[in-house]
Amino acid sequence: MPVQDNASLRMIQQANACFGTMRFTEACEDTFYRYNLAFKNGQLPSIYCADNPDNSNQSLRLRPYHNHGFNAVGGATRLYWAVAGLTGEIDNPRTALSTEMEQVCGPVYQSRYYVFVRLGVDRNVIQQSLQALIASVPNITTQQLVDLNAAQEAVAGTIAVFINEGALSGTYWAIKNPVWTNALDGGARNNLYRPMTLVDFRLPDDDVDTAQGDDMAAAVQLMPENRDRVHRGHGLITVDGLQTYYGTQNYPNGQGGQIPGGNIWTNLFRLGAYKQYFGLASNGVPGITAEIQPRQGIYRRNMFEYFPYYDHDRDDDTKAQLQLAAICNMINNFVDN
Repeated sequence: MPVQDNASLRMIQQANACFGTMRFTEACEDTFYRYNLAFKNGQLPSIYCADNPDNSNQSLRLRPYHNHGFNAVGGATRLYWAVAGLTGEIDNPRTALSTEMEQVCGPVYQSRYYVFVRLGVDRNVIQQSLQALIASVPNITTQQLVDLNAAQEAVAGTIAVFINEGALSGTYWAIKNPVWTNALDGGARNNLYRPMTLVDFRLPDDDVDTAQGDDMAAAVQLMPENRDRVHRGHGLITVDGLQTYYGTQNYPNGQGGQIPGGNIWTNLFRLGAYKQYFGLASNGVPGITAEIQPRQGIYRRNMFEYFPYYDHDRDDDTKAQLQLAAICNMINNFVDN
């Protein structure tokens, strides 16, 4: 098989992986993370890879499973942040992080309603930021986090923590005193640790030095004011935590069997080494075979009304399972030579 020659896809190497993002269960999110703290099973979490800064400042998101299909989002220069709080309610991202900004400890900062850490642009800086975060905050177990949120006790100030053991190992959380949003909201959203989630945006190459420099206020001012220019992801997790999650999963092959998650994890990185292909067939008739390229959206969920055969009455859950099986089979067939 020909070696991978696409510059973006070549970034997909385990050595280049910086972090991943994870979804939590609906039951967890419905209680604002007070109860049922667990990862959602059956997901194929995104992996974020970055080039060595000696070569470029580009990074790439490998998004295996989404409504819009398997997608290696094209390489770009992006500035990454970890942000805890009600990120879905951010209207002006720059104001959200800059208003009453102050340093809490190490790389951890807070604004009026958010707790955040600047991760950086290139791989070395991102790794250094995450290591500094882990070193500067309490490291606690999943069970300790569960107990803290169940008790919902007020804290004296802002605290960030890293989970170093248990089912949520590798994730980052924070609690902010007195509230996570404006004082009129209150309720169960207060006095609770919330996950640090990913926020990122495209950055001109000329701004990289400012983005990663010592002046945090200047770095925050690079944040767009328009929320539509900012990508908001799921809960941040270390590469080790991400690999552990994959290793605990079994994915459907669409024929009543299962594909070990460890196989999926290993095979995903084959896309960075060799050209890979996918095929489509309908009603038993062979279809096209095409090379995987960035920004494709392979096996979008809406196609499973028609694939592998037309069924207008197929419900969304069935479409999702068919989509997951098709994507997992594709990944399981990635070659390594």
